[in-house]
Amino acid sequence: MQQRPRKRGQEHFAGNRPRECVAQRIGSPFFPWIWGTAALTWAWALALLSTRESLVELYLVIASAPRLWGVVVLPIEKQVAILGVGLLLATIGIRSTRAGGLCWPRSIRWLLAAAIIPLLDAVRVLGGVVPITFLEPLYFSFVTGMAVGNLAAESNVRPWWPTDSIRWFWLTVGLAVAAAVWWYWEGQQAYANFLLGYHDFGHFARRIINTWEGRGWLLESPGVPAYWDHFNPGLVLLTPLWGLMPDARLFLGLQAVCLASPALLAFGIARRYDCDAMTSAIWSLTFLAFPSLGLLNLSYSYGWHPVSVAVPLMFLAVGALLIGQRILALVAIVLACSFQESVIVVAGCLAAALALQGWLAGGRTSDGWRGALGRRMGHTRLTECLPVWSWWMIWAAMVVAFLLIARYASFMEFQTGRFSRLGDSTAEILLSPLLRPIAFWGRMLRMVSLYFLLGLLVPWHLPNVARGWPVLLAMVLPMTVLLAWEHGPAASLAFQYVSESLIVLYLAALGGSCSMPTDQSCQAVGTTDVSVRRVGAIAALASALTASSLYGSLPWSSPTLNLMISKSYDVPGQTELTYNPRAVGTPGHEMLTSILARVAQEPDVSVLATGRIASHLLRVRRLESVEQALVRWDLLGQEMGDDRSPIEAFDWVILDRYERFQQSLDRTDFLLEAARQAGYRTELDQDGLIVLRRGES
Repeated sequence: MQQRPRKRGQEHFAGNRPRECVAQRIGSPFFPWIWGTAALTWAWALALLSTRESLVELYLVIASAPRLWGVVVLPIEKQVAILGVGLLLATIGIRSTRAGGLCWPRSIRWLLAAAIIPLLDAVRVLGGVVPITFLEPLYFSFVTGMAVGNLAAESNVRPWWPTDSIRWFWLTVGLAVAAAVWWYWEGQQAYANFLLGYHDFGHFARRIINTWEGRGWLLESPGVPAYWDHFNPGLVLLTPLWGLMPDARLFLGLQAVCLASPALLAFGIARRYDCDAMTSAIWSLTFLAFPSLGLLNLSYSYGWHPVSVAVPLMFLAVGALLIGQRILALVAIVLACSFQESVIVVAGCLAAALALQGWLAGGRTSDGWRGALGRRMGHTRLTECLPVWSWWMIWAAMVVAFLLIARYASFMEFQTGRFSRLGDSTAEILLSPLLRPIAFWGRMLRMVSLYFLLGLLVPWHLPNVARGWPVLLAMVLPMTVLLAWEHGPAASLAFQYVSESLIVLYLAALGGSCSMPTDQSCQAVGTTDVSVRRVGAIAALASALTASSLYGSLPWSSPTLNLMISKSYDVPGQTELTYNPRAVGTPGHEMLTSILARVAQEPDVSVLATGRIASHLLRVRRLESVEQALVRWDLLGQEMGDDRSPIEAFDWVILDRYERFQQSLDRTDFLLEAARQAGYRTELDQDGLIVLRRGES
């Protein structure tokens, strides 16, 4: 009887005899040369990308180093590190190839796929017109994840400790603490160098401070409603913290803790998804390495935002549900929703996605389309925590809660104003895909939208999130809103708008990885110590670490915020784009420090200041930034009366004519002229800093 021919790739699996390959006929020296070439190609591509600056606000890439051989401009320690990682990949690959007898394993092919990066540079050197885009770091991160994931499946490298050792948990704790320390230090440096603005961190902090001081329930400024921009009553829970530590650095620390602490909860969630301790630690590290998480720390100089507090609470809600603590889960999700209305939307969408997943899972044994979809979706551990009808009830409750809040809170006018091109009413905005297709689809189908979505998905390893597609459906509505917004930062990886989606991305990737079939992840011949679940986690970690090195905000990351620095200050005659006239050690910093110390001696005063300065004056009785003062100019005029200028609502006017972030020189000069006409006396006018004080009436 004629033997049935093997399917392509079947010889790579355990129990099948590998075919004789060219490498075996030529001899073992062939292996090191191939692996060395692949690893060096990968390292060369990474080094070339590391010479560029990926500006995450506009998805622009600046390449100032020479093409092709510009790697020589990298710091020597970075060159050594990149080369070291490449050699490590080659060493593991050589060992696994020799042990398994594989012929051209997938890992080596994926490493060689990185050659596209230097090849594109070669085309540019030869005169070809090939634009440098944000797709290159995204592509390289994807390729790296695929290469490392396949290498993990092919190798039999044993871990340092037993896979279920408690040491993996303590490693996670140590890494989370290290991340929190780094992010606090990063925030402290930006704050000390006057690179953190009053928005968002300052004007949310003022609501906490005013509540604690008894000046109004979550009021930012007199005459302004409590929830004029966001619904966040949960801020009142933070007021005792201000009483314990009345310092702006409280919010820097709070931001760092809120970003790092979910890693510990991510560990527990992975354990409940039947991952061993090692794999759970890898998922926690993947979360910490996610590029947007690090970028959220400074949030493009906007700093802390209340929605950051919702991130660990959402992870806590999921973790509590997985261990059967439904009351704790309910309390956690309600608290999370109290820090921003958008959390309600994401939570509702996640509940609907889980309900759909549960319904599909119930039909896995059927022969129709429901069964086909059910067999192709991710892990259902979270879905199984509640009946399908319970998930639908949660979705309905979230919809009702959001509609009630939108009806009675005052933020809707502010938020819907950002959709003015899509319609003049909520109904028109919702129907804009049909009524105004050019305006709606024109925004949805921009390259920026593609960069944004890939920037969120690639670091989790695309095969993982593809398998977790039912959970990922929870992002459809939130992402549509962000992409349709006439607000540039909404589609940026560097702003707080992605915070609520972190739990969805994590669950989609984790669930997809845990359901990855063997024939897609394990290419090893014979037995392997790397489980299928761990392969997806390792691939995600490799993707996240690579992406963070190119467009993240970790110690080894390439610069991503130089555009923010250049937008912060504009000094006449200064050609260096990233020059900061208020950095520590400059004369401008010394003058500002002395001014702030003087104002601090009179806490019962009202101050108008440019944003970077206002963030250092949170403890005064009343505080407005230049931008908000002009927005509220008529309101200030009503407060002062017809015979007085609106500027007279303030005792001090502290203006930096070099500062440009969220304000123009014309606006600053308008307020300066208003103060002078109102009889304010000049206390300082030097190096762009102008300090005026209201005279005695």
